[in-house]
Amino acid sequence: MIPYATQTIDETDLAAVRAVLTSGWLTQGPAVPQFEQTFAQVHQVAHACAVSNATAGLHLACLALGVAAIAAVGEPEAFAAALQSVLDAPGDAGARRAHAAPYTWQRSAAGHRRAYALALS
Repeated sequence: MIPYATQTIDETDLAAVRAVLTSGWLTQGPAVPQFEQTFAQVHQVAHACAVSNATAGLHLACLALGVAAIAAVGEPEAFAAALQSVLDAPGDAGARRAHAAPYTWQRSAAGHRRAYALALS
């Protein structure tokens, strides 16, 4: 099996998780703004916003960057969440995954040709 990702989790990480789990705050507790502030400092930005998952983060990034939904879109990765973040952006309610089959979302060469034609039109 090819590992999806490799993490390094040490006792400090486990202690931090235990502290939150035993604090009585599983969501929106004092650890959240502390995490946001530390993250912002590490990345030298003015603000950071913790979200529940990567899809929510991608959606907020699209909103922050002013990305509007487009009529047809193709994504380079296999994750539907990346595409969904663009499709959920304000704009064309008829946006669709042009290069994939309906219902299955399976990609095909014909679908990519369709998406390319739509992009040029």
